[in-house]
Amino acid sequence: MKKQLTLLATLFLLITSFGIQAQSVDKIIDGYFEIIGGKDKFRKMKAMVMEGTAQSPQGELQIKMYNQRPNKSKLEVTLQDKTFVVQAFDGKNAWGTNFMTQKSEKKSDEVAKEMASEAFEPFYLDYKKKGHKIELEGTEEIDGTECYKLKGTKKDGKVQYLFFDKESNALIMTRVTSTTGPMKGQQIDAYVADYKEVDGIMMPHSLTRSIGGQKSTLTINKITINPKLEDKVFTFTKE
Repeated sequence: MKKQLTLLATLFLLITSFGIQAQSVDKIIDGYFEIIGGKDKFRKMKAMVMEGTAQSPQGELQIKMYNQRPNKSKLEVTLQDKTFVVQAFDGKNAWGTNFMTQKSEKKSDEVAKEMASEAFEPFYLDYKKKGHKIELEGTEEIDGTECYKLKGTKKDGKVQYLFFDKESNALIMTRVTSTTGPMKGQQIDAYVADYKEVDGIMMPHSLTRSIGGQKSTLTINKITINPKLEDKVFTFTKE
């Protein structure tokens, strides 16, 4: 009888702890969306264009990023009056500009598969309906800020960590391990900061990526929400 009671008590604690953790995860994520404008604003977003600048050894880079539901994307970089497509996905093909030939070329099937899995909206929005899992792993200090550390496991098995400021609920960093390309296996920390309102949504205007201690920052100067984007913006065309 005593063993049965102990077993029941253990099961109760396990069930309770899972329930509390799920509640805590949802509370953290809901708190974040609440301070930036609400989940419905994100659900109504169909497309977005971000324009900004970044520094490089060759000079200032003009950067333009296009995104459209469900997973179309394009990253353009202009340097010294020359524009290159770093990477793009038209729903089927991943492609970009070959810097040697200056012509558009398809990327590997592996890259296409990776880009196809990147949805327009953040994976943690309505994550349960999408089949993803998110767990609270405790707290971690990020550049002096105490953060909740959430581990997100997408339905395809890929893992992304989310770090939310405990006081403000703001998302301040994400962490992934690259699975493709020359950076495969490397940890990538992406910091978001300088939140400003755009059409009722608080959007970060500073994006910093850190790989192996090397940091690069993109300063966003303009964000356009729900612009009309034609398919040809994303479509691969062999030159």
